[in-house]
Amino acid sequence: MPTPVPNFALKAAAVYRIEIGAAAFLGLYLISMALVLALNNRGFSEIGMSGLKAQDLANRGQQRAIEEHEKALESVSAMVAGIEEFTEGELKGLNERVNEIEEETVQKPDR
Repeated sequence: MPTPVPNFALKAAAVYRIEIGAAAFLGLYLISMALVLALNNRGFSEIGMSGLKAQDLANRGQQRAIEEHEKALESVSAMVAGIEEFTEGELKGLNERVNEIEEETVQKPDR
C-alpha cells in the first residue's frame, strides 16, 4: 500500500484495498470469460456502451457467406431477366417473320 493513500480511495486504506481487489477481480473475470468463450469457439462480437455480447464465430462466418450468396443470386437473376427479355424480343421478331412468310405463301401459291 502506498504511504500517502491516493485521493480516489478517499484517503482510506480500506477503500483502497476494496478498489484494488475489485479491479483485480474484474480483470481476472474478463480474462477467464474470454478463455472460456474461445474454448467454445465463441468470442466477443460487440463491445460497446451496452456491454459485451458473445456470438458464435462460425455463425458470423455463415452469415457472411449467406449474404455473399444472396448477392450472387441477385446478379444471376438480373442476368436471367436480361436473357429472357432478349429471347422474348427475338421470338417476337421470328414470329413476325414466320407470319410474313405465311402471308407470302398464301398470296403466291406454288406453280
